[in-house]
Order: sequence, then C-alpha cells, then structure tokens
Amino acid sequence: MSMMTCSECENQYSDLAEKCPHCGCENPFYIPPMTGKAKNNKKGLFLGITVFVLVIILALVIIFLLVPVIKNGKIGNKPVPFTDADWGATMDEVESLQGNPDDEYEVDDGYVYQYNNCTVDGYTGITRYVFDNEGLFEVIFVIEGSQALEAYSYYEEKYQNDYGTPDFENMVGKIWYEEKANYGIASTPLGSIETMVSYGMPTGGK
Repeated sequence: MSMMTCSECENQYSDLAEKCPHCGCENPFYIPPMTGKAKNNKKGLFLGITVFVLVIILALVIIFLLVPVIKNGKIGNKPVPFTDADWGATMDEVESLQGNPDDEYEVDDGYVYQYNNCTVDGYTGITRYVFDNEGLFEVIFVIEGSQALEAYSYYEEKYQNDYGTPDFENMVGKIWYEEKANYGIASTPLGSIETMVSYGMPTGGK
C-alpha cells in the first residue's frame, strides 16, 4: 500500500481506498477487490491455458519424433533400398532419407548406421548401412529368430529367379554379382538362427 494526494483537497490517503476520506473525491486508480467468483474464473482460465499449452507441446514432440519415419512414407517402417542404392552416398544423405539411426559404430573397414525394427518384404529385422571413406558401399538386412530360415528361403528363391545360378556359394550362403549390385544371403547360428541379406556395391567400384 502507498499514499496518494487527493486531486481536490490535496490531502494524503491510501491508494487502495475507493474515495478520499476527507472530501469524498473518487480515487481514479481504485481497483475493486476480486470476488470469489472472479477468482475462480481466473483460476479456470489459467488452468485452461496451461492444458492447451501442454497439448501443443505434446503434439510438437510427437511430430518431431515421427518426422524421420514419415519421410520414409510409412509410419513405423524404415524401408531398405534393395534396388537402387546410391553408392557413395554420405551418412548425412542416408540420414536425411532414413532418419536418425538407432545406433552407429565403427567397424574395421568403415562406419555403420544401424536402424532397428525395419520391415522389408514382410520380414522385420535390423538394417545396417556400411560406409567407407568414399561413402555408402553396402546395406545389410539382418533377420533373427523364427523368421530367419523362412527369410533365407524367400531371398534364395527371389534371387535365383531374378539372377539365375549364384556366382559364389559355400556352406553358409550365396552371392550373385550383378551390374547394379552384389546380392548375397547368409545364414549363421549365433545362439539363434540369423539370416543376413546383403546388398552391396558392384564389384569394380562406385
């Protein structure tokens, strides 16, 4: 509370008073006390604004998380380019198409971007994009568990139908050397059966 000077009688009085107690002149700066109803309305308005802001923030967070996935055309599915890889693509270029990797790490011959829970041809697994100093040179799709053996048979038949007899074959897998890419399949027991479908840069360079 502070004191103010009456404009009529020039006496001092509280700035909270409705009128000057000396002459009755109205206080031009008087603010009536807030009633219980007004207080409740103000609280309700504040609560409504708070809820609205929280909903907007939540929506923005959800959109932020989904943007990398929506870029791929399917929610919850990061497709693997098994037909037209851009050999030599940079990690930034792959990330702009596939979103942020779930994991990334160095290997002997380069660097890996890993995406989990990818679905390709009805099979769910892990996709690894492998880079060397010149960019992307291999994509590996790993299927584990109950789908592994079925996936091996599926891709074996698919590649034989598309490319004929494999150019290389041993006890664990097969490779077809084609102009666009080298296609490979391998099945190895690592605790459980694991099938790896590789899609690599054609032999002879980018």
